[in-house]
Amino acid sequence: MKKTIQLGLFLNVVCFASWPSAVRAQEPPPVPENLPPSAPPPSTTAAAPSQPARPPQPARPPQPAQPPQPAATEEQRKDAEAEGSASTRGDGDEFGAGDPWKSAPAMFQALGLSFRLLLQTRYRHTFGAESENADELYRIPEDTLARDGDGWDVNRAFVGISAAPSKYLGLKMVFDLAELRHDNPKKVPKQVYATLRPLPKKLEFLAGILKLPYSTEELDSTARYELTSLGEVNALASDLGFAGRDIGAEVVVSPLPKPRYLKLTAGVFRGQANDENASPIGAIAARAQTEPLKGLRFGVSWVMHPETVVELNAFDTSGKDRLPNPEDPNFPRARRWQKGHAFAGDITFNRWGFMLRGEGLTGDRVDYDTRYGAEKWGAVWGLAAYKFDVGPLKLEPALRAEWLDTDLDRKAGVFLQLTAGVGVHFSRSTKLVFDVTRSAVEDDTPVPDQPLPLREIPYDALNSTRATVQLQVAL
Repeated sequence: MKKTIQLGLFLNVVCFASWPSAVRAQEPPPVPENLPPSAPPPSTTAAAPSQPARPPQPARPPQPAQPPQPAATEEQRKDAEAEGSASTRGDGDEFGAGDPWKSAPAMFQALGLSFRLLLQTRYRHTFGAESENADELYRIPEDTLARDGDGWDVNRAFVGISAAPSKYLGLKMVFDLAELRHDNPKKVPKQVYATLRPLPKKLEFLAGILKLPYSTEELDSTARYELTSLGEVNALASDLGFAGRDIGAEVVVSPLPKPRYLKLTAGVFRGQANDENASPIGAIAARAQTEPLKGLRFGVSWVMHPETVVELNAFDTSGKDRLPNPEDPNFPRARRWQKGHAFAGDITFNRWGFMLRGEGLTGDRVDYDTRYGAEKWGAVWGLAAYKFDVGPLKLEPALRAEWLDTDLDRKAGVFLQLTAGVGVHFSRSTKLVFDVTRSAVEDDTPVPDQPLPLREIPYDALNSTRATVQLQVAL
């Protein structure tokens, strides 16, 4: 017991004696007075156990500097546009066929929607159109019809809205507010349709107000059109229901690796079959086109109205809609649309600043009440343009020729038009176009779009020269 107490006292004395040295060991060592300024101070921590030195790593060879990527040239930009220059749906265009802006970047975006605007304001004047009809009841109206559209006008005022919540679904709408000024509220919606893409760029379904896949003047971009008027051929094809807009559904198939190599479009539309004549197949339309080389496109189109349709208009009391010789006196405002077909073939070359386009069209005169005995019609038109730089501007001279026969089976009915113009591009969104059109008309050729009420003897078209200047802003 006594030895145990003595051992404990000895350990306490040893620990007490060693405590000052342990405390002093934790204090930082004093800095030598003769230490050079550049020398690092002594380490305040205990030295770590020495590790074996790693062998020196070989120096990595210097990487060659990457040359800066040059900005895309104008030629490269045009090639990129030509890569997707096909005009039917499914080639990436924001608004598909008939896209007024040809997939230009949207200027306004909000809440997942893209907004676009297109405004065309113009002034037009017609020279030298004077009727030689001895009957004043015809002479004055014919002079008036020849100058229809003269003066200041808003040709187009498009508002485009699009949404693409996914690559499989899209919604697109185009409205023309200028139609309100022209008293055509039913024509305000130009395109309103939904797109379903089970296989993007390979298979698409569309439904709504669509462009009929007929005539490249309707299918190609409005904003990029080189002149101010699409001509008499486009007006006649649209009035007959073969071109322009209609309500229906389409399927677009691109079976080859690149969509531009082959695009097939087929659809069914309302046509003239509505109200009491409603049918799911009022019109059938199809188009095939290929772009084997950049900027070179070929296409063929076909439209059919399968059945004759008679709109009785039983509740119509308008005096201007009365027919001069109705087949049924009980329905003097009835309209009759014959069944018929229309075909078209087109070629387009768009490269290196050149634009060359041509198209041939033919079909049946399905407008029974306004055709005045005509059975068939045919037309050919061609356009050539070249865009080049002049300082900060771009100039685009263009020349267009058109031949239209509204009655292939008889002598009368031929329209010859020659248009020359130049466009001044201030920017990609703003241009000024000036053109002059000379129209030569065969004797005793009726005006294709006869005013109402219809007369038993039609008003004749006149020779004329028309000058137009148009300012366009596309955003």
